[in-house]
Amino acid sequence: MKQNELTNTAYVEFETDDRTKWRSPRPAFDVRHFNRQLKHKTGSINDVPRFRLRWAGECDEYIIEEYDTILGYSYRDDEGIERIELTLEAVPPDKVAAPVYEYTKVRVPRWVIEEFRDGIYQKAWFIEEVEILQKEYGRVDLLSHYREPSERDLEMARHLAFLRQHLSDADIAAGLEMLRERDNKERQAVKAEIRDEMIHDAQKVLIDGSPNAAKFGFDPNLRVDIHAHSKALIKEHNKNL
Repeated sequence: MKQNELTNTAYVEFETDDRTKWRSPRPAFDVRHFNRQLKHKTGSINDVPRFRLRWAGECDEYIIEEYDTILGYSYRDDEGIERIELTLEAVPPDKVAAPVYEYTKVRVPRWVIEEFRDGIYQKAWFIEEVEILQKEYGRVDLLSHYREPSERDLEMARHLAFLRQHLSDADIAAGLEMLRERDNKERQAVKAEIRDEMIHDAQKVLIDGSPNAAKFGFDPNLRVDIHAHSKALIKEHNKNL
């Protein structure tokens, strides 16, 4: 695989309503070459590569759900030969039947970067467009778009390895706390923006919807009195019915 091929991304949509699609085989990708690049950029710990790439859809560490499906019903005929029928009604009434199951493990259909820490490999991140999904839907939809491993992940791993080597646990904890504070401020700002839009829309309806709004001195900028004005407008409206 050429170096520039790693920068190409391929987005795939998994059908969330069909669990069998969650067992999709590993996409074609040169994992060995990518892991060599990870090792080159991030090094090793006691001869163990610091980072590695895996297809989570093949790993029991990333099981989402386990379920079973009845394939049919098994019984033995008069000659002792095992038979399987698709429905219980098809089994001769004088025979004892047992259901035949297919057991399925549903795993995360994602490429995953793992980091070697405390003697074992642990998930560092799934390769997916989390940022886009958070902005668009306000949540992370695990079974939607994902991308192939790329230069972005190599640089993220290199940067994380640098931080592990140069920052103490206290430094990392302080940085995480700063990120949490920033995220909280952003969430509060979003809530305030939504609240202001709702109040504006409500005020507009009240003002435009009643000719008596001016009578009560309804001020669109005076948000604190919205409930009082609302009651007054409703009362006046009811009088005119």
